[in-house]
Amino acid sequence: MKNLIKIISKIYYSIRNNDAANVAGRIALELDAAPAEDTILTSIKNELILLKDRLVTAINPAKIASELEVLDTLRDETYRSLVYLLRGYAHHLDGAIKTAAHEILKVVDKYGLELTQLNYAAESVEIESLIGDVRRADMQDYLTVLPGVVEIVDKLDGEQAQFNVAQKAYLDAIGESEQEQSATAIKKELLSLVNYKLIMYLNGMLQVNPEPYNTLYTNLSNVIDEANALVKRRQNSEGVEASSN
Repeated sequence: MKNLIKIISKIYYSIRNNDAANVAGRIALELDAAPAEDTILTSIKNELILLKDRLVTAINPAKIASELEVLDTLRDETYRSLVYLLRGYAHHLDGAIKTAAHEILKVVDKYGLELTQLNYAAESVEIESLIGDVRRADMQDYLTVLPGVVEIVDKLDGEQAQFNVAQKAYLDAIGESEQEQSATAIKKELLSLVNYKLIMYLNGMLQVNPEPYNTLYTNLSNVIDEANALVKRRQNSEGVEASSN
């Protein structure tokens, strides 16, 4: 009697978007245990993670918007801390500190606390301009005599950079939606990668060099079989047939 040839099943294309993102995350974790010298699997894993992240973004852009709001609040609070610290130093008994604070406030006061009430894009422009002004060469001597000011400016700069990254992710998600690159379309791209690149490659390696891949094969089979079983349970209750095509 011939031994049965082991193969990994394909993921059903009717899997829900959220479930596809979850199973992609689990597959990526399993691929961390792949043979280190297998550069093909490393490349597939990297591509998988990128598609999974795009899918998560497309599924829930509101989550990114919420994160954007948190980052905006952080930069607002840091900016206010800078203004209030400088105003405090402007009343300092030490003449050098008082003079330095007044000189830097001449720059900061051009922006005012109203800066925090601007829309996201306008506030970003103002904050980046402010940071550039405060870091001018003619401001450096004043900054060195004001404890904590350089640290706050650096903190504001870092928070602005984080905000820029989050805003780009949000705008990319909205842009993808406008270009009809929906979550479902990204899911199909993700499943094609898994079904026709990852699984076909592993199924082939299992026939020619099985030993390094046995554990990975078993774990991935379990992950995919669980995902497909969930699809079947849901679709049986709805009277719909699952498909891996």
